[in-house]
Amino acid sequence: MQALYCAGDAMSLDAQRVVLAKLICPCRRVGIMTKREKHKGSFDIIELKDAAENTFVTRQHNVFVIGNKNSPMISLPKGKGVRLTILQEQAKIYQGEAKIVA
Repeated sequence: MQALYCAGDAMSLDAQRVVLAKLICPCRRVGIMTKREKHKGSFDIIELKDAAENTFVTRQHNVFVIGNKNSPMISLPKGKGVRLTILQEQAKIYQGEAKIVA
């Protein structure tokens, strides 16, 4: 059986890495790390930007690296980890129905 992970594949938490962020709700978001703020005596803050150019921040211990800027080491679902709003989801569904009817 082939090993899925090698010790040489370890990646550090640096800028321009693809990371998976676990937020307060049970959802997870994928984005590129743009900035890391270190606060002495408090939590370190990571700023992320997703594929739809939305920026968000979270604590460092909620983030782990999944790849380089252009090549994640795991396969991502369609949408590349971008969470749509309810209105965007509805518009997407209605566009699909309009194509089926036409």
